[in-house]
Amino acid sequence: IRERHAAQMRRVCSQLPKTQVSPSVASDKQYEKGVVQSGPSSIDVPMSDATVSASQLPAGSMLLRGYKNDIAGLFMYGLTLLSTAGWIALLMIIVLDYYGKVKGGVAYGLLANSNDSMSVFIFVWHLAAIWLIAMLACKRRLRNYFRIECSLPQARVVQVEERQEEVIMTEGRQNRLTQLVTKAYNAVVLKFGLNIVAESCATQHIGANQFIEYRCTRYVFIEKAGSFECHAFVLGETHRSLLDCHNGLTSAEADARLTRVGENFIRVYVPSFPVGLLQELFSYTYLYQMMCLFVWFYFNYFKLALVQLCVILISAFIKVFIRLRSERRVKMLAERRNQCRVRRNGVWVDLDTADLVPGDVVAVEANMEVMCDGCVLRGEVVVDESSLTGEAMPVRKLPLKNEAIAYDPQNSASKAYSVYAGTRVLQCTGSSYGSAPTSLDTMVPVDSAEPQTQILVLRTRTATDKGKLIQRILFPIRYSFVLDEQLRVSILALLAYGGVVFGLSIWLMGADRTSWYYGLFVVSQAFPPLLPAALVIGQSVAADRLRRQQIFCIDLPRINLCGKVRLMLFDKTGTLTHSGMQFYSVQEIANTTFGDAEQNIEKLSDQIQIGLASCHAATEIDQQLIGNPVDVEQFQATGWRIENNREGAHSLDTLIAPDHRTVHVVRRFEFEHARQSMSVAVQDAATRHVHVFVKGSFERIKKIARVDSVPADYDAVTAAWAKQGCY
Repeated sequence: IRERHAAQMRRVCSQLPKTQVSPSVASDKQYEKGVVQSGPSSIDVPMSDATVSASQLPAGSMLLRGYKNDIAGLFMYGLTLLSTAGWIALLMIIVLDYYGKVKGGVAYGLLANSNDSMSVFIFVWHLAAIWLIAMLACKRRLRNYFRIECSLPQARVVQVEERQEEVIMTEGRQNRLTQLVTKAYNAVVLKFGLNIVAESCATQHIGANQFIEYRCTRYVFIEKAGSFECHAFVLGETHRSLLDCHNGLTSAEADARLTRVGENFIRVYVPSFPVGLLQELFSYTYLYQMMCLFVWFYFNYFKLALVQLCVILISAFIKVFIRLRSERRVKMLAERRNQCRVRRNGVWVDLDTADLVPGDVVAVEANMEVMCDGCVLRGEVVVDESSLTGEAMPVRKLPLKNEAIAYDPQNSASKAYSVYAGTRVLQCTGSSYGSAPTSLDTMVPVDSAEPQTQILVLRTRTATDKGKLIQRILFPIRYSFVLDEQLRVSILALLAYGGVVFGLSIWLMGADRTSWYYGLFVVSQAFPPLLPAALVIGQSVAADRLRRQQIFCIDLPRINLCGKVRLMLFDKTGTLTHSGMQFYSVQEIANTTFGDAEQNIEKLSDQIQIGLASCHAATEIDQQLIGNPVDVEQFQATGWRIENNREGAHSLDTLIAPDHRTVHVVRRFEFEHARQSMSVAVQDAATRHVHVFVKGSFERIKKIARVDSVPADYDAVTAAWAKQGCY
């Protein structure tokens, strides 16, 4: 009965979001009740299996256990903490008694003689070590051991367990010994669940909705599924379906979605210095150091032990200080909010960006920071994505097209219409109205004019690219390199050495009490207590040097991994080696033969001039050309100028040559990395003839061109240009 009851109170939950589809999309795909599962968000635990554990879960799943508080359990938990402190205090009392600091200044005042004192110390030392190791092993679950396990709807605290994935990067460079040790290590990890991460989350309520916050993501309790689930909203899968969301949300719809996904604000917990110091000291490394120092203090090596204690504490202080400083930096990066104008109930209101939800329509202003992932509904936007993607040049974003074109924000073809959280708007077409904003309570229209640039919110919080980046920083994935595999072999060799010399010390010195102490001294030489402190000091110095270069690290051991990097490859050599692009020349092909390189644009044929002036995605905003550096330099070299057509015009842009020739851009297909090309259809105003131009990589143009039109020396000529760094 007890096992059945335990199985009923545990649920397996997927980290994949439960996707809610907007009514327009649901009607197109005939989703039942507007909900589609992107994966198994809840798995029933079999009633006969009460021993389900996180180690048995598939990747991306979590085991949820509900607990409620109990007064008797709280008392026992406090007693356990006092017992932990009591073991340390008892060892300190025995050490002080050895020096006569406890009772009347007499050595062994509490214990009769040296032999009794040594025996009691050895006995207490072993019991304290076992107790403290047990406390460290279950520190994540310790508080819940003194709570009552219950069903999730009744829980005040939910314990989330999941497997900590490890990325193996050994690349088959292991020898037989390393493979054997790794196999044994993995077996031990699976047997004792050492790869399981457990975290307790307090349940919270908004009205009748119960939820938890786990790793900055909200999980809402779904009564039908009997489990907590995270949610994501799919507003549409085509340009046209997304444009249908231009009216925004009502207050009721926004409140319902806000309850599901949480506010658009990532809270990063940074502990105080005392708490951070306790978290740092409560680890196996410092436990080993402490137990070694107790032996040294007791055996009259107090001067040496005192020096090492000071070094260990100083290194711990430095490490905690640097880590907390870096975490505060991450907190400043994550916890950002601002004011924006949002369409709610059909009117524009002033709203905190933390209240944004998928489906909101936001007015875009120049110099504003984007706080969500979205798509451009109206107008054009030029954004700075350097803080998110590293792209040094401004990126132009275009409005969605009123066509049934597939939209996927992760697809390179859709990125031209998407804006991302953490980026900054440099320019946009026009600006929003200048009248004073309204409050959400009054709902008084601010102006009848529509903002010229609007975006649709698609993802918020940790669902955004910036949110996922912050999650990776706060909760990094473990990487296993060759050096980690070799380190396990070294540790096993040292353990074997320590065990042998400890046994020899006991055997050669007569198996008395003193031999135990000297055996531990030899072991502490094999594993010096100062070794971890030396590593911490080295990492701290390296972190401080990085900080001076505006590089922050919250996981100091990662610095050691960076030291193993021998080769780095950059795909943006032009950005690194030169501040911009320069026009060099044009080489025409006539009758399948390359002509001479020509730097004077006016000497080129009319078709080539029109192609150079039109086959690009550059635009002009506030009398400044914005776009890809290649496009901008190409257009500037022609000497033509752009007249952006107003909304509703039959062409996208009008291009005017220095001799006043005019062409209209009828259609433009943006550049795609997968396709390696872009194309435009332009109409000559004088002849009314439509020209189609394609621009792309050397390889792509050769692939799509007619074979009989490609020069025989095409590969040799293009390779020569590429070696000179030319496009």
